[in-house]
Amino acid sequence: MNDAEIRDQAAGSTLAANPLVGVRERDIAAAARMLAEQIARHPLLAARHSLALLGELAAVVTGRSSLAPDPKDRRFADPAWRESFGYRALSQGYLAWAQALNRFVDEVRLDGRDTERARFVVSLLVDALAPTN
Repeated sequence: MNDAEIRDQAAGSTLAANPLVGVRERDIAAAARMLAEQIARHPLLAARHSLALLGELAAVVTGRSSLAPDPKDRRFADPAWRESFGYRALSQGYLAWAQALNRFVDEVRLDGRDTERARFVVSLLVDALAPTN
């Protein structure tokens, strides 16, 4: 079996490596707390991203948003996510929210390790609250 076949088999297996193995609940909680503290410490930055999010949500509800899921994201593969105004608006609102959170983390100027922790917490939150779940 070559490397590509092993990778494909592992990707399809429920026994494949779990990205959360070795991550403790308290580490996730500490990273979430740190991110909340950064929001409190940088209210103008948080407000700017919130206003940008509101602007994008206005574009979503008026049908003017250009946000679209990555074509490789199989969660949104069903044509209903593109063809139905309601589903498209739901996916675009979700993407706008995820984008706002990630941009806040990008701009808050944490040290390297804290930035990675914040990104991890944001990715957990965004993935957990995906409308496809």
